[in-house]
Amino acid sequence: MKILVATEKGGLDDNISGVFGRSAVFTIVEVEDGKIKNVEIVKNDSACLGGGVGIKASQFVVDQNIDVAISGRIGPNAFNVLKESGVVAVIAEGNVKDAVQDYIDGKLKPAKEPNCGMKHGWNK
Repeated sequence: MKILVATEKGGLDDNISGVFGRSAVFTIVEVEDGKIKNVEIVKNDSACLGGGVGIKASQFVVDQNIDVAISGRIGPNAFNVLKESGVVAVIAEGNVKDAVQDYIDGKLKPAKEPNCGMKHGWNK
């Protein structure tokens, strides 16, 4: 299973970003047999674009064959792309490693809907 977490700096010791499409980096965690096996930090190239970042970030998730995407907030466009592509969206806060482990342990459940409006992460 591959879990992508929207993060501020990247890595297991980082915090989950409060935004999905505009998070600076993604931390990709590979899980096998309930254990973390590999961690990769990837820059979010769509974070600074003018618009459509949620959709572009979601397409990156799909292209990387991610099973689960974790973020502090996920807007409607990103949520719909993830859902239609079979990627489980999870809303969480706090430490990356703790959230990943909580998902593995069944303590974090899939989001049923987006938890913010469009352009939530937009910086004017």
